[in-house]
Amino acid sequence: MDLLEPGKVRSCILAKKSINAFFLSRYSNNDNAAISVESKEGNFILTSTYMPYEEENPPSKTVRELVDYSTVNGTPLVMGCDANAHHTQWGGNDINKRGDWRVSPEESFSDHFRILFTLDRNLIDIKPYRNPTRTNWTKYTNWLKERIDPPRENTLSNTSAIDTTVQNLTSKMKTSFEKHCPLSRCTRPTNPSW
Repeated sequence: MDLLEPGKVRSCILAKKSINAFFLSRYSNNDNAAISVESKEGNFILTSTYMPYEEENPPSKTVRELVDYSTVNGTPLVMGCDANAHHTQWGGNDINKRGDWRVSPEESFSDHFRILFTLDRNLIDIKPYRNPTRTNWTKYTNWLKERIDPPRENTLSNTSAIDTTVQNLTSKMKTSFEKHCPLSRCTRPTNPSW
């Protein structure tokens, strides 16, 4: 199955912008979404999978290839899925061979029960940064002109006075830059249009 074939998209992953996650298009399609997530302990893969009821030998080739990739590269894999597993224990009318799963009995406000888990990883935050090309240089300069007086004669007569003046000037330049250059966040690369 190619990425986003015509038909229903039955799998997705929602990730906060503050998480450094990258879409794994090779292992994603209408029924499988996979991302690589950076953490302080190393990368890991998250995948959300839908296994159609009529599929005879789940999981799909895409999922098997993802598991192989994860195994070969030693990258931890966390998979959440709708396996269409039927069992009377969680409200089904029948039991199929996929039905041997442990699930939460909590109400999910859906026709599905849920499997709950917590990932205990130290995720790497995407830190905001300032892009100098986005600075409003006119406001930057005007702000500095209002706050910096030219040195008076004989005030820079020794290294201590020069150091103090440089520190004050540097501090004011930094403050002006922070006021007039907005914070930016790293954007994730998008798939090229071709």
